[in-house]
Amino acid sequence: MLLDDSEAPKIAKINHKALHAYLYEGQLLVAENETRDGRQAEWFCRLDDDAYFSPTNFRHLVAYKKWTADAEIFAGSRSFGLKHSYRPLIFNFASAICLSRAALLALAKRLATAEYNVDRIHLAEDESAVSDFSHDLCHFGQEHDDVMLAACLREVGILPAHTEDVYGRATFLPVEVEDVDRFGPPRSPACEPSLRNLDFISKVHGVNDSNDIVVRRYFYWRHRIHLYARCFEGDWASPYPVSFHMHSKNWSKGYALHKALISGECPSCGSYTPRNFMC
Repeated sequence: MLLDDSEAPKIAKINHKALHAYLYEGQLLVAENETRDGRQAEWFCRLDDDAYFSPTNFRHLVAYKKWTADAEIFAGSRSFGLKHSYRPLIFNFASAICLSRAALLALAKRLATAEYNVDRIHLAEDESAVSDFSHDLCHFGQEHDDVMLAACLREVGILPAHTEDVYGRATFLPVEVEDVDRFGPPRSPACEPSLRNLDFISKVHGVNDSNDIVVRRYFYWRHRIHLYARCFEGDWASPYPVSFHMHSKNWSKGYALHKALISGECPSCGSYTPRNFMC
């Protein structure tokens, strides 16, 4: 595994750390299943340090979807940004990703034989490298860890699960709670964002930061509007959210959000009021 003091690119080091976490957790799960009498871990969730996660609402989602740990489930906030790329791929954003026991074991088995190739190029850095596209093969290399995770799982027949509710409302949210109101789907007649790139967004909106909400909103809804048919009214986010992505790194917001989920009251949330599911 590439260490922090390695001269390899940062994206490669993050890739190696994340994939090794899944590999070692899968190996540990096998070892524990051999030593624990009848007790098996059922779900494994990997969270970034800026993610807020509600175990209560995740358990509700599992029950709502009738998922079992013996089924190969890969859950998170799906991204369709690479759906129409040279190598089509749907992946889950890295901030909060959950795997069932069966999915983790299948992934760990694949990662155990994955090659190490730091020289494989991330497409966004070199669009001429189409013949060596970075996510067409499961490997430890220079690709975003969430993209490569999806590529490795795809090789063992596991695709991102549908985590929206029956109304198309998202449960894994890629934003902070106060941004939910202004992060909804496009209001165009076709209910679909027009095809744009970062240069166009920068010129029209004066945005140069890829983490700006304008950019994140565009790429989140790109090619995924079909999941949310009610594009002119109603909430796009589930009232029982599993996770939020705290982009501001303001951890005090996490404590406030925790209190809001328990109480069902959130004055700073706008029209959206998240809560924990109660039986």
